[in-house]
Amino acid sequence: MADSRRPPPRTVRRVSLGEAVADLGFLAALVVPVVKNEVLLRVVTLGSSLCFFLSSVVPYPNVNWAAIGAQLVLIARGTNLFFRSIAERRLAFSAWEIELYHNLFEDLKLHEFRALLDCGAKTRVAQDGEVLVAEDSLGADFGVLTGGECRVESRGQIVDVLTPGDCFGNELSVAAMQKHPTVATESIIAAGTATYIKWNTDALLQMMAEKVAIRAAIFAIVARDEARRIVHMDWNEVRELKRKWYQPKFLPAVPPEHLPRVIADNLRREDAKRTT
Repeated sequence: MADSRRPPPRTVRRVSLGEAVADLGFLAALVVPVVKNEVLLRVVTLGSSLCFFLSSVVPYPNVNWAAIGAQLVLIARGTNLFFRSIAERRLAFSAWEIELYHNLFEDLKLHEFRALLDCGAKTRVAQDGEVLVAEDSLGADFGVLTGGECRVESRGQIVDVLTPGDCFGNELSVAAMQKHPTVATESIIAAGTATYIKWNTDALLQMMAEKVAIRAAIFAIVARDEARRIVHMDWNEVRELKRKWYQPKFLPAVPPEHLPRVIADNLRREDAKRTT
């Protein structure tokens, strides 16, 4: 028979102010990595500040803080998506621009992405066979393919295929952060319906000089495109590059893991010579 005089289980324990602040700090550490807006962070900060107005020993609920932390992470993610959707509507993004943001520029804040679109960006839809960049043309602006595919042709031969996320045009100026007069060595031709975005080179370079986050986002696109070209280079071309740029006595000094990077650097120098 149960003892009727047994006290009910305690649901509140008394802890020191230091323990309370430590627990709030633990919860904040769980929440911070998944929150990109400041609203929930300010709520957590306010909760920590209130502890300093309490006595040195405060009533404290006897609960599973790990479970509460997991729930706060879910709430933070939902809050982040909620405020992002509000910002997308407030900044008047089209459905196509929102898709572009999530595919290529999600590391940017929404107002930075809006600024990137407003600095001379033009979105285009190319039909099958339409020429985006003509071989031997002068001064093509920097562009990024956002949908479909494009053939890369040199002297009538297909040498590469661009897919969404690949860039084209005046990549040299963007990579060097300085405008260079360039002549296209290849043609970019739509293979079916293709969508792309192009920027005025002067406006883009100015924006990249002013905003570090935008500069990093554009550099990331250029770096991915260069890595893709290295991966798809024909082995005969690699062998020819090794023969052309490296004397046998210097080859042992180049670690094998550094060889692709060195080849890429020399490719860039060779492109610069051809386009100046």
